[in-house]
Amino acid sequence: MPLMPETRPASSVASVRHSLRRRTRRRCGVTVPGESRKLTFALFAARLPVLAALLCAAPAVVAQDDTSPWLLAPMVSSDPKVGTSGGFLGAYLHQFDASSPVSTFGLNGSYSNTDSYTLALFGKAYFGADKHRLLGGIASGKIRNDYDDFVGTGLPVQTTDDLRFLAARYLYRVDRHWFVGAQATFTNYLITGDNWFSDQVLDILGLTGFDSNGAGLVAEFDTRDNQNSPSDGARFVASNTAYRKSLGGDESFDTYSAKYRRYVAHGEGSVLAWRVEGRATSSAPRGAFSTVSLRGYVRGSYLARHM
Repeated sequence: MPLMPETRPASSVASVRHSLRRRTRRRCGVTVPGESRKLTFALFAARLPVLAALLCAAPAVVAQDDTSPWLLAPMVSSDPKVGTSGGFLGAYLHQFDASSPVSTFGLNGSYSNTDSYTLALFGKAYFGADKHRLLGGIASGKIRNDYDDFVGTGLPVQTTDDLRFLAARYLYRVDRHWFVGAQATFTNYLITGDNWFSDQVLDILGLTGFDSNGAGLVAEFDTRDNQNSPSDGARFVASNTAYRKSLGGDESFDTYSAKYRRYVAHGEGSVLAWRVEGRATSSAPRGAFSTVSLRGYVRGSYLARHM
């Protein structure tokens, strides 16, 4: 007997637009620098800010008809890593069938007062009665960093991260809440010092950047009531990525990650959310070590093989 996805009321483009506005009112009163910006399957997401943000911006220009599939929003944020940023988000919303969540395809760009920039093209597609989920993104960016205590050395270092990134993930529903699939990522990463002293510190630590290409497996457990703006449920994702020279990279190493998020509705229109994340590496170069991923924390300041 074929496995059937959980039946639930069909989402519409209009309801997703409404949930975006509701989440804007709920969350954009304070800066959310990290959560809405991650490509969660990226090795170097810790070094790249806004790539695929959909959650923290009110539409600036929309058609009078609420069923319009187009979304255009300004992006304003303040982050301890890249400073104060301004940018845009343009997206097209489409529902492939009545049983699938609304899919999103968009372009995002930002520029900060630290002369950092990012530009990303991304997509999240749900189709086949939500049996199939496809996520992908391509991004480019330059991030200027000013560390007071670089990777625990106690030294002030100024660096520039240049990134080119391509990633994709496919998931197939195998049970009511379970998905399995595969992912691939291709990254060109270069870190340079902004002055002679910073260059010397990077050279001593062996942080110079490299090309890394990898592929791996993914398992996901998802009970969220809405994939675009959840107010109840949980999501657990476990994955690995095997980076290999045979795939065109400079290094061969492995990464393993697990992420759990829980959403609990309370009051009128409020949501309590919490998360637990972990990442481990095997034979990874220092530039691919794990870093803490917390809001308000300068990512990359401290690195470790496992975190």
